[in-house]
Amino acid sequence: MNGPGENENASLPAVRPTVEPVGKRILDVGCGWNKTPGAIGIDANPRAHADVIHDLGVLPYPFANHEFDEVVCRHVAEHVPDVMAFVTELFRITKPGGRIKISTPHYSNPDWPTDPTHRNHFNSYSFNCFIEANRFESMCLWLIFGAPWDSSL
Repeated sequence: MNGPGENENASLPAVRPTVEPVGKRILDVGCGWNKTPGAIGIDANPRAHADVIHDLGVLPYPFANHEFDEVVCRHVAEHVPDVMAFVTELFRITKPGGRIKISTPHYSNPDWPTDPTHRNHFNSYSFNCFIEANRFESMCLWLIFGAPWDSSL
């Protein structure tokens, strides 16, 4: 028995609280330390503010088909080993009519080559193959080119 002022939960493992979004379900892929408020975060870094720790290059992600109303992906697509598989996986876990927001640096950005973990170059036409093929006609794909510090997505 603990005495006055002693922590009764001192021997229990630390559990990261999960915030259930009110209304729509949002997934923040590669959330890092700036997880979208109310979202479920997934990241490979165990020190991130993620609710789910998972290598983003390993598919499938641990979510059911059509689980999320919105998927936010800020500065991750340039790091994944297989962009086609990555975007296909985002569409798998997004509900029909849902929204996928991808922010990534444009290939002409002078900061792009300074990060040795960047694998993929993107321009304004890079994601047209998903739209033109009508593979995902019931969803909205937003592509934003911005700086890593821009959180306006």
